[in-house]
Amino acid sequence: QVRHREDRLMVKVPVYQQDVSLRPILQQDLEIRAKPEAFGWDVGQGVANLGKGMQQASNTLIELQDLESTTETKTGQNKLMEWNRNRQWGPGGYMTLQGDAAIKGRATYEQEFEAKRKEIMGGLSPRAQQKFNESSMPYANSVLNQAIVHEGQERKKFINDTSVASQNNFANEALVNYSDPNRVNT
Repeated sequence: QVRHREDRLMVKVPVYQQDVSLRPILQQDLEIRAKPEAFGWDVGQGVANLGKGMQQASNTLIELQDLESTTETKTGQNKLMEWNRNRQWGPGGYMTLQGDAAIKGRATYEQEFEAKRKEIMGGLSPRAQQKFNESSMPYANSVLNQAIVHEGQERKKFINDTSVASQNNFANEALVNYSDPNRVNT
């Protein structure tokens, strides 16, 4: 304490001493032997392991959902393929149609196929819808290609049969009208 002119006691603020040699009481030979566990290392490791386990569980759940959507997609594909087989080769199926019926029936068949594909896709989960759309496109292209080839073959056969029938009709007309030379020439 220091006295000032008015005889009041003034408080003396302690000043930090940078050298510990001035403070012998604070000099101790301490050896730190604390292990990381004393500071919560094992708790941190436990939390890290819990995080890894949660990540594995999350990955497993994602894989399970992917497997479920794949199974749902395959079920949809099987339904579409079964429907198409019946629509192509069943009673009145498109691939059994011949001539003019095959030519005129192709557009209807293609519309029915696409409607059935969309109907099946609409009954799937969003994830399975995306997979079904991607996986059914090559099949749809193949089916449409088969329809085009069938229609082309039937068109060729229809044109040929029509030409032959026309020739036969003209020949028959000539035979029926053998006595009229103008009708025979026509």
